[in-house]
Amino acid sequence: MERDKKRIYQGLYGHDEIEFTKGLIHINPFGVIGKQHQNNVLQHIHNDMLQIFLIQEGVTNFLFSTQVTKIEEPTIVTVPKNTEHGFEHQTDVNGWIISLSDVVLERMIYLDSEVVDSLNHVQVVPIKKGSYAEEIENNIYKCVMEYTLQKPGRLLMLEYLVGQLIVQLHRLP
Repeated sequence: MERDKKRIYQGLYGHDEIEFTKGLIHINPFGVIGKQHQNNVLQHIHNDMLQIFLIQEGVTNFLFSTQVTKIEEPTIVTVPKNTEHGFEHQTDVNGWIISLSDVVLERMIYLDSEVVDSLNHVQVVPIKKGSYAEEIENNIYKCVMEYTLQKPGRLLMLEYLVGQLIVQLHRLP
């Protein structure tokens, strides 16, 4: 696809804005956007956010560059900013999308640039029982719960959990 015809969004697929909680994080159910677009999320780019997808159930094709990866089991997918990606859902799919703004990543770069820089490539990691990826999945659930509960100290907890999530993704074998 020619550069001038690429889909570039400032928000989630099809949107040019996103409301980050205090500039930090946005969490959205995975599969909803696909349903709104006939199960086809065309390849697109986000130029100001890292996305972490937790695909819990269903079958989807993950499109990245010229590659197509069929996902048929619980899987974690990371997509750095400025990376063209999309999905073709073959069945109903469920899971979560965690979008992290540049602001949170820039703050964390000051603490450990090597860890944050390691997230500059796409990862597709199936979740196996007892694996390190299962620990990451559990942390994603904690992020989702904290994001939705609106309890006191929510932002501090989200920042802690996101920091832990970034380190866990860096440590993936």
